Amino acid sequence: MSSINTAVPSEQQTGAVKNEAQIAHWLRQYIANIFGLPPEEIAVDATFNQMGLDSASAVAMTGDLGDWAGCDIDPSSAYEHATILKLSHAVAGELARSKVAQQA
Repeated sequence: MSSINTAVPSEQQTGAVKNEAQIAHWLRQYIANIFGLPPEEIAVDATFNQMGLDSASAVAMTGDLGDWAGCDIDPSSAYEHATILKLSHAVAGELARSKVAQQA
């Protein structure tokens, strides 16, 4: 029995890099799912601590974000860049730098 991979190539495979807005959107959706809220109610400038994310949730979030974005994200990033805006900016910048380095 053979299996045929019909999956659409990921953005990482096609060379597309997640941008800051996409990352912020993903983070809002992720946090909204945790708390059972609409994403619009998640403030992008509130700290993860203010939102009620505990350390285990923050670590899980960075791991899941890395899986989605196709990169490794240090779990401490959620503390160093403690809002959706700051974390999405940092991750997008790192992804862009990685893409440039891979092309060099």
